[in-house]
Amino acid sequence: MFLISFRVGLFTFGGGVALTLMLQREYVDNQHWVDDETMVDVLAVARSLPGVVAVNTSLLAGYRIGGTAGALVATLGSVLPSYLVLVVVTTCYTALINNAVFLGALRGVRGAVVALLIALIVRMWKQCVRDKLGYVFFLAALVFCLIFQNVSVIFVILAGLAAGLAVYLPRMARKRGGDV
Repeated sequence: MFLISFRVGLFTFGGGVALTLMLQREYVDNQHWVDDETMVDVLAVARSLPGVVAVNTSLLAGYRIGGTAGALVATLGSVLPSYLVLVVVTTCYTALINNAVFLGALRGVRGAVVALLIALIVRMWKQCVRDKLGYVFFLAALVFCLIFQNVSVIFVILAGLAAGLAVYLPRMARKRGGDV
């Protein structure tokens, strides 16, 4: 788990979103340690917690896979590459910031990050939006985020939680004969 987290952290540009997509591929598709639904749950919780999404995802997925030891190993594996790269970049900052090759490489990475974001959205869409009300919630959240761009993501998550509970709890109660 450490080696996977380390490799993903070392070769992932674009922050938490790109890292979570690669972790999902490794943990779900390649290693089969968790299923898609569990990984989507891990990602949802990781995004709603304060802190770095990549670290939260590694911590939660590691815990789900291997308990406390798994959480520590996965977190260390995902944090260590960033730390090492940061040490190298800060020591070479003045030489790199004016380097045309370095700046060009960063521009290319930005385009790749957009593609990774779209791939992650498509993959999560298939797991998360399952009915017509899911589409309504998605569109409402999207419109709200586009109109109020400075609103904290936690408020969008809490609003989605409240709306989901308001709609789905009564449905579940009816299916179970009143018990939720």
